[in-house]
Amino acid sequence: AVKALEVAAEKDLTAKENLEAAEKAVTDAKVAVDKVSDTTVKAGLNARIDVAENKVKEARTKFDDELAVAAARTTVEKATYAKAPNTVINEDLAKTYVDDIIKGLDLKGVTYEINKVGFTAPTVGVDGSYIFNVKLSKGVATVTTNNITLEITAQ
Repeated sequence: AVKALEVAAEKDLTAKENLEAAEKAVTDAKVAVDKVSDTTVKAGLNARIDVAENKVKEARTKFDDELAVAAARTTVEKATYAKAPNTVINEDLAKTYVDDIIKGLDLKGVTYEINKVGFTAPTVGVDGSYIFNVKLSKGVATVTTNNITLEITAQ
């Protein structure tokens, strides 16, 4: 069971089925080693389990973080960015307006950074715009949204 765990832990753990198989192999190996009576042998087997289990746990964390940032990307890209009022006259105010919207989204522990792509101030009779993307991060997983445009009401 320990060898099966070690083999499972060496597979591509970015694939869900391999990761789940490796997690099951951890449980199976622990159950099998619990039945070993020789304490020296048991200690050696448990040390091997610990190495493989740590690898599997790290892979699970990374896998879950990748899913979280992908879900957060969808949430941010599909959010409603209502046309900003004509008081949003500069980049800082536009970024704050967007930040207030994103703060209200449930990003499930994913952090974000708003990056300006472009800004056109509203003028009399002409709407402005703030084009941005959002870098999302959790653990080592990061993703950047597609560009999003916030319209700003004309003066």
